[in-house]
Amino acid sequence: MSHATQSAFAAGLLDTAPPPAGVTAWNSSSPTRRYGVYRNNVAASLTGALAARFPAAERIVGAAFFRAMAGAFIHLHPPHSPLLLAYGDDFPDFAAAFEPA
Repeated sequence: MSHATQSAFAAGLLDTAPPPAGVTAWNSSSPTRRYGVYRNNVAASLTGALAARFPAAERIVGAAFFRAMAGAFIHLHPPHSPLLLAYGDDFPDFAAAFEPA
């Protein structure tokens, strides 16, 4: 996979667009379906990282609301590092301005 394809693959994981060109499935499964699995795993991992950093916020608003708020945050603030330890530094400011909250 070329660097450009890898970059498109990674960027698309935080988007709802179809898989980037060149993504295929090794079996009869649809590339779109298999890519969706990756996309879901990324969202769940980032949401989990935010919940681990901000457990009080999750307790205050409830798990379902927190997941929705985290999803909005993830869409607007994608990670810039593979290290999730520091992911979400902007989350408190985001939550304070999050209109549904």
